[in-house]
Amino acid sequence: MRVLLISALLSVAFAAQSQYGSSFWDKVYFSPGDVSLSAGSQFTSFGLSPLVGYKFTDRLSAGVSVTYQFNNYKTIDAKLTHYGGGIFGRFMITQQFFATTQYEHLSIEVPLTADFKRTTREGFDSWFVGGGFVQPLGGKVTFTIIGLYNLLYDDMGNSPYDSPFVVRGGINVGF
Repeated sequence: MRVLLISALLSVAFAAQSQYGSSFWDKVYFSPGDVSLSAGSQFTSFGLSPLVGYKFTDRLSAGVSVTYQFNNYKTIDAKLTHYGGGIFGRFMITQQFFATTQYEHLSIEVPLTADFKRTTREGFDSWFVGGGFVQPLGGKVTFTIIGLYNLLYDDMGNSPYDSPFVVRGGINVGF
């Protein structure tokens, strides 16, 4: 299913390029890695999510991302890693504010024992919605900060997030 969504996204991108006649690469933007941080009294998570997006219009863009997370459970001195990817869409409301949504699938490390010494991997899905702020830094470089809410968050499950609220920020080129 995910492969079909990504293939459809790329097909639309190439069709948009031929329809409007502008260079495909002029509409591509990337980020070497949006950074996320979630911290609580018992749990800290650090994430890095490089992304590549395509501007279908001046206001609408979409793309793919790869995610890596490192999680530290302070009370039991355990560390777990998660990785995966996702697809996202952004709609510019003004020149500096945008609405965004992102589907993310992660392979998460889940403890099998209370002391976290034995683990297994499970798939975990998130669907984020939210908004962001973009600040030009010069040329094609911008800084973004994004506030997201995970619609699929379940605090009773094996969530890789400590809260349904996630804040990400990073440097983008071409956005």
